[in-house]
Amino acid sequence: MFTKLLQSAKRCNAIYIEDDVKMRSAFKDLGHDIKSQYVNNDHKAVISVTDESDKLFLTFSGTRFTTGTTAQQFGDLFDDINIEPLEIEPGVVVPRGPWDGCEEVFQWAENYPSTLPFIIEGHSLGSRSRYARYFLPEARIAQIIAFAAPKFASAAFWAKYWKPGDISCLYHRDLWASWPWDFIRILPWCQPPGQSLLYIEDKNFARISEKEWLGGLNPGDHSINNAYIPALENLSKVYGNGDK
Repeated sequence: MFTKLLQSAKRCNAIYIEDDVKMRSAFKDLGHDIKSQYVNNDHKAVISVTDESDKLFLTFSGTRFTTGTTAQQFGDLFDDINIEPLEIEPGVVVPRGPWDGCEEVFQWAENYPSTLPFIIEGHSLGSRSRYARYFLPEARIAQIIAFAAPKFASAAFWAKYWKPGDISCLYHRDLWASWPWDFIRILPWCQPPGQSLLYIEDKNFARISEKEWLGGLNPGDHSINNAYIPALENLSKVYGNGDK
């Protein structure tokens, strides 16, 4: 699993590259060819393919606060912090900022001319990947992967739209994976239930629940490039894809 997660994390890092030619080159270096791209002031996502898989790969960008245009930077930042509750169906609530615009992105992905299922992935705000089951037919979803995902849904959402084979990867004391922070107790946001979090350190990992995690403390632990990828490189050397 860790070898595959490492490759996923590298794609989630590559999508932050603002220059389109350089981004496509970075994906090419990972063995992927970008076939379609969705970009506006609130979203960036790409669909890529590789000869090594019979799946499509849908990669969401996280917050483009240092890489995008000014409008994209502030659009993403507002989506991060806008945690106004939005009831999308009876009893199922999500924060408005991350949710807004996702219907259009997933519709774009579903309209891609292929029947192959997606591996859907993202880092930070890109953990909008975890909303996929609300928008896409189950047959189009091979797996959902998220790195450094904030608590962007209620327990009722996770109970309906999260599956055991999905992966939400959390590094050490990642500050922004605790967002919205626990002192905002009037709101219902949480991580998926049970031992749904894949907790990683530089040489160790565990399956844990949100309650078992010590919580976010270090903003540096949120970096896909400086925290998640180095840890996954170490774990990949030890476990490869054979850890369950």
